[in-house]
Amino acid sequence: AARELAVSDVIALTGALMKASDAAMDAGTTAHARVGARLAREDQQRRDSFLHALLSGTLQGDDLARACAGFGLDIASSYVPARVRAHDGAWPHGLLHRAGLALDGRPGIVGQLDGDTIVVSTAAPRAIADTTIGTGPPAVPQDLPTSFVTATRALQTAWAYGIDGTVALTDLSIRPAVIADHTLSALRSEEHTSEL
Repeated sequence: AARELAVSDVIALTGALMKASDAAMDAGTTAHARVGARLAREDQQRRDSFLHALLSGTLQGDDLARACAGFGLDIASSYVPARVRAHDGAWPHGLLHRAGLALDGRPGIVGQLDGDTIVVSTAAPRAIADTTIGTGPPAVPQDLPTSFVTATRALQTAWAYGIDGTVALTDLSIRPAVIADHTLSALRSEEHTSEL
C-alpha cells in the first residue's frame, strides 16, 4: 500500500517467489538424495570388502581386530556366517535389506559376495521367503573362513535339492556327500572324454 502497488502485481510477485523457492527446495532435495545414495553405495562397498577379507582369511592379527572393531564385531565373540541365495526373480532389489531384517535386531553385518548375500551375525538369520540360506557353525572371527566354507557347502547342497529356508550342513543328512560324489563323477567323466 505504501508503494501503491496493485494487488495483481503483489500476487504475481508472490507467485514468482514461491516458484523460485520450490525450485531451490527441489534442487536441494535432489542433491541431498544423490549424496545419500552415493554414501550408502560407498558404505556397502566397504562392508563387502571387509566381508570378503574376513571370510577369505586375508585379515589376521591386529589387522583383523581393528577391522572387526570398525564394523562392530567383537574379536572374542562367536558369529554364524550365512550365505543367502534367492530364486530367480525373487527380491531383485531388496535381499540385502531383507537379510538385515531377518537378523531380528541382533548385531551383525550384511553384504554381497560372488552374487550371493552374506550375513555374519551372532545367530543365523531367520528364513526368508523364496530363498535358501546355508549356515556354518558359530566361530570367532579368525575361524570364520572355515565356517564359511561349511555355510557355502550347505547352501550349494540345499540349492541343488531345492530346499528353502535356513539350513546347516548337519540338517542335510548324506546329501552333501551325494553332491560331492556326483561332482567327482562328472569331473572323472570329463577327464575320460578328453583322453579319448
